[in-house]
Amino acid sequence: MYELSNEQRLKFTIVLMEYLNAGDWKTLFIETDCEEFAQQHTQFYEDVSWENETLEQDCIDAVEFIFNKDSANLRAIWEVPGVKTITSRQDEALHNEIEALIEGGDAVDDVIDSAENNLTGNVVNDLDMSLNISNLNVNPVVFDVAKNPYKALDEADLLLNTESGTNAFDLMYAALDSYLQQTCTSKGIPFDTSDEITVLMAKVNVYIKGKADSPLNVKTLSLLRTANSLLTTINDLKNYDRSANFNEYELTDVDAKFAINLSRLLITYVDELI
Repeated sequence: MYELSNEQRLKFTIVLMEYLNAGDWKTLFIETDCEEFAQQHTQFYEDVSWENETLEQDCIDAVEFIFNKDSANLRAIWEVPGVKTITSRQDEALHNEIEALIEGGDAVDDVIDSAENNLTGNVVNDLDMSLNISNLNVNPVVFDVAKNPYKALDEADLLLNTESGTNAFDLMYAALDSYLQQTCTSKGIPFDTSDEITVLMAKVNVYIKGKADSPLNVKTLSLLRTANSLLTTINDLKNYDRSANFNEYELTDVDAKFAINLSRLLITYVDELI
């Protein structure tokens, strides 16, 4: 449907290699149903994070895998926040070629969708799919006290006054991880207990996006992807603090406070959408 030439694909891969971080790749693999690539290439995320010598070939293989799965996955890559802009800056001709390719494929899809809607009478009301962010109810959902992430985050705030930022961060991380796993369980979203918070959040994003009554629009989808990029940073902070290569670094109270507040906002936002 969206076939890139070998030259276009290679140019686009180089753009993605230089722009996408590990969290972006994780989200992309989930949205394109290509998680098995990362499972087969266990060093991929490490290569992305550290820009190892094998990164270019890894990215070529990853993009090839995604397109072989379904050429329509080009749209999923194109919708990653910032990809259109960075492609335009680095290669305007390539940007225009991809835009034209997607627009042409969308035109075909519109014809097919129109025919299906006429047959079934199932016409989507775009107004019902919009989301007024200003009307979000920010009151937290009340969970069982033992599993209440909001309470755990409040306690993490208290730890900042009595213990190290690392301990407060650990409690925050556990609360966020528990919340995402509980959300996956309650909504029947498949996950592994070994999944990191970035993977869990990406799976929740896909679930929200696929809901029949989902109130998502383009801006909301962008916010969700941005949220997962922020979670990647939280995850990196956790790994950085515990890495043998950086044993002189310790999370500060400022780091922990930022992560706690960010997690509280993310949980509240997901609660409203789920």
